[in-house]
Amino acid sequence: MPTIERIKLEIDRFTETKEHLQHLKDYFDGKHDILNREVDGNKPNNKLVHNFAKYIVDEHAGYFMGKPVVYTGTKALLKKAQDIFNINDEQEENSELAKQMGIYGRGCEILYLDDDVNIRFNKVSPVDMIIIYDQSIDPEIIGAIRLYALESDDGKIVTDYAEVYDKEFVTTYNRTDFSTYKDSKPHMFGDVPVVDYPNNSDFCGDFTGEISLIDAYNLSRSDKTNDLEYFTDAYLKLMGMMGTEKEDVEKMRQDRVMLLEKAGDADFLIKPSNVEDAKVQIKTLCDDIHKFSKTLDVSNEKFVGYASALAMGYKILDMEQIAVNKERKFKKGLQRRLKLICNHLNIKANNYIYTGIRMQFDRNLPVDVTAKIANALQLYGIISKETFLSLLPSGIIDDIQEELRRIEQEKTAYPDSGFLNDPAQEVTGTEVIPNDGTGTTGTAV
Repeated sequence: MPTIERIKLEIDRFTETKEHLQHLKDYFDGKHDILNREVDGNKPNNKLVHNFAKYIVDEHAGYFMGKPVVYTGTKALLKKAQDIFNINDEQEENSELAKQMGIYGRGCEILYLDDDVNIRFNKVSPVDMIIIYDQSIDPEIIGAIRLYALESDDGKIVTDYAEVYDKEFVTTYNRTDFSTYKDSKPHMFGDVPVVDYPNNSDFCGDFTGEISLIDAYNLSRSDKTNDLEYFTDAYLKLMGMMGTEKEDVEKMRQDRVMLLEKAGDADFLIKPSNVEDAKVQIKTLCDDIHKFSKTLDVSNEKFVGYASALAMGYKILDMEQIAVNKERKFKKGLQRRLKLICNHLNIKANNYIYTGIRMQFDRNLPVDVTAKIANALQLYGIISKETFLSLLPSGIIDDIQEELRRIEQEKTAYPDSGFLNDPAQEVTGTEVIPNDGTGTTGTAV
């Protein structure tokens, strides 16, 4: 259990980090620094926000976690874990954690037991979460602090609390008086029931390094709009017509006719503006934001038109490198989630081992379903049925273990059916021809 002094120290240290994290969330929400800009006098002051931050996070999170994680492994544990996942809407939880990672550089999750003693896990904003690691070569979580506030019934009094987690207990302190605590109880997870999901080894968000570029883009577009307003508010310049009165100007405006002296001239006095330079700067900033955040710009002319799968693979290589790194970190977090779940389940004389479950991540890309099925069929009979089913497009089979159970049931109900043993059988007049060793497959009617 962290001491009171350690808890206070961690909260004090977290103050600066909390401000930085809130700044990142503000950018994701469209609250950019351009909105605070002030100008002198009555000059135009457009404040245009181009929310690249949200675009970058949504693109990376969608590509990485747009399709659910597929779990395979020990049947008994997988069945129990799937029931827990269903209660917690695990797919939605994973998606939200991926978004947290993109915004803050990490996602945070707490496991707990609800009133019906069901295992629950839920994301917590990193703005309100302090995770404490030890100083070992391979740092491990030794504690965590969740900061929150509650209002009184009349809404006039706000009380700040610190919910402290260690390997056995969760203790809630009133932050105005740490000498007493509001509540303390065992959490029954055998370890600190908190999971940390780093976005990368630097705990850096997807757009953190591009904030200055986003600010410059907002400023350039806003100033360009200001220039358009300057043009609209241009002054009429009359030369050689010193005798012109106010009434003459009003009549010229109404009649839309101007009679000039022989040596007179008229034109508009406007602020000079280099349109081409402005366009180049804006395009360069846009390209740099996509380049350095490694985010695909689907509106770019380079990505228009049909491209082979290999060519498209090269185009999204940068995003794939980011996703691969995210996957390693996320997988480690999911393993800790499963470990904590097993710790609790094993209290009831079970012997579940969390490493008995394997995970498969699938990128959220348009899929040639027919080609993917054909490729999977080439491996049928070489690999296990469980692995074979995991290679099929995710939209076909949601629960692999349930599908295997149905296959076994159908074998019992239809013992003479060869289709259940070999997919290369006639189905509604069409026969699937398995790979003949030449690397090709086909169909025959």
